[in-house]
Amino acid sequence: KHTNASMNGENFRIIQNECDEKFDLAKQTGIEYKHFLALFYRYRNDIDTLIDNAYKLMEQYRNPQKIWTEVEAQHTQKKYSPFNHF
Repeated sequence: KHTNASMNGENFRIIQNECDEKFDLAKQTGIEYKHFLALFYRYRNDIDTLIDNAYKLMEQYRNPQKIWTEVEAQHTQKKYSPFNHF
């Protein structure tokens, strides 16, 4: 018999495993794990797009902080633009 606590723990492990797998892809961009965790939990459904965009920006920038700041800025600008609702 599963309790809510065990289900929540299992769900957490599944999400954490997904996060670690995505970090394995993103770490080549130079992002630190702690920073990636914050982005993963904030933008989990869009994390693949963010990682792809970070790789594209590596051609322009070599600074991981600048890359991921730009990725997040572009993402939030697109996602929350009033023009996306038409």
